[in-house]
Amino acid sequence: MSYSSDLLAQARHLAGKEPRRPKQASLRRAVSAAYYSLFHLLVSEAASSMLRGRERSGIRPVFRRAFVHGHMRGVAESFKSGTVPKAWQAPMGGAPVSADLRQVASAFANLQEARHEADYDFGRRFIRSEVRDLIDVAEKAAGLWQNVSGNPEGQVFMTALLVHGRVSRVV
Repeated sequence: MSYSSDLLAQARHLAGKEPRRPKQASLRRAVSAAYYSLFHLLVSEAASSMLRGRERSGIRPVFRRAFVHGHMRGVAESFKSGTVPKAWQAPMGGAPVSADLRQVASAFANLQEARHEADYDFGRRFIRSEVRDLIDVAEKAAGLWQNVSGNPEGQVFMTALLVHGRVSRVV
């Protein structure tokens, strides 16, 4: 299993940990694990795609650290709405953002928001069914990602996740 899959399994475990009265700590950690499962899937895919070959395996962990959560959220918001900057449209062949990629982007943005609430908003209470729904969103997004990861739009999305906010003429 991949790290992303392990995090998703951990999220499911935490969401069901206390059968009668789930602890907020368990539910909150489950939300966080669901978000990080999608985050690490995207970052890992980008590292593997952009740094191919065994000789580059040593640099991939450093590369993964270059992704900035806030920048990634900005990219996800753009792709989920379909309002991709023109500089990103050309490498996609001018095609609109597919429904699958929009759902992946939407899931990423929504899960990141839920993770922020889980980690920082202690006035917010989570319920098990809501947390399970968020885990399902992460799992569905991971499946949809497989439909687009090898396509030009998937490559553009991964690149945008890394460089958004850093390359002024692209953004």
